[in-house]
This record gives sequence, structure tokens and C-alpha cells, in this order.
Amino acid sequence: MKVVDEVRAAGAPVALYIISAKYGLVREDQVLEPYDETLSGRPPHEIKMWARQIGVVEAIERLTQVSTVILVVSKPYYTAVEDVVCTYDPYVLSPYRACGRWIKTGNFDKHIALRRLLFQLWR
Repeated sequence: MKVVDEVRAAGAPVALYIISAKYGLVREDQVLEPYDETLSGRPPHEIKMWARQIGVVEAIERLTQVSTVILVVSKPYYTAVEDVVCTYDPYVLSPYRACGRWIKTGNFDKHIALRRLLFQLWR
């Protein structure tokens, strides 16, 4: 992700994780087999059950206890971690109202908001 690379180049220690509909929470450098799965279109209760079963909820919970977490997620992926977000208060960049420290963004300016927030937190 270009924004993360830019902030890292300035010296900020940033780790990037991705929520995968097949593999759960993965590191940016983790090699995955190709797949064709998504959480889009699934009912919320099914998404939340999936997130618990695959370990996404527990992984995000652990991260929020030791790091500053910023979530840039679409609605289904936010639904997957909503309970953790409402409990641990990480940053959430999204166009829809969310728990946590919500920063309203549109679909086209979330990278600008993320860059601004990362530099603000690092300095």
C-alpha cells in the first residue's frame, strides 16, 4: 500500500495486516493461494460467526491491546470485527458510522485520511 510505504520511508514503524475472507487476518508479506471468496452478501450473524471461528476477532483483540490499530474496512469486514472495535476503540476509517475512534471518509479519500492519521500518530 503506497501510503504505508511512504510513512515507513519517513521512519514510522507500521505493520500492515489484511482481513482475508479465506485465510482470516494475514500479514502483508504472507503468500496466499488464489481464491474467490468474499464476505460481501453474507448476513451479519454469519460474518460474525466466521470471524470468531477463523480467529480474526481474537487476532484483532490481541493487536489492539499492544498497538495502535487503524481499520480501513468495507462494511462486511467491519461487521466481522465490530464487537472488538466497540470494546477496544481502535481508529476506523469508513464512510459509515462506526464504533471506535471513527474518522469519516469517502471511498476516494480514505488513503488521504490514512496518510494524515499515520503521520499525526507518529510525530
